[in-house]
Amino acid sequence: MTGLDHPDRSLSGLNAWFSTIHIPDRELPGVLAEFHRVLAPGGLVAVATLSPRQPLPLHRLSANRLNPAHNPSPDEMRALFEGAGFRVSDQHRVRRSAWTRVLSDLITVGIKP
Repeated sequence: MTGLDHPDRSLSGLNAWFSTIHIPDRELPGVLAEFHRVLAPGGLVAVATLSPRQPLPLHRLSANRLNPAHNPSPDEMRALFEGAGFRVSDQHRVRRSAWTRVLSDLITVGIKP
């Protein structure tokens, strides 16, 4: 995702639905910068990811190269978007059934100015 095969400012929208959970934290700023590069001004990007409501220390301990354990908080995701040059237009958690509420989904939508 750091080398998309699209010219600069060529897309009007981009959707990354749970694909960034496989990207190590240190590479996420570059991924969002690449999204910004390929989007035309006014273009939208929507990223959905897992985002626990409480820290999951055992999950962090099990992270490795194949399981980078990227589960950002809403504030972390907002900072990533803004750091890449996006204006966050919407961000919300998706309600899940009772047995999965500890691990919720987070959707963040940004606009390229």
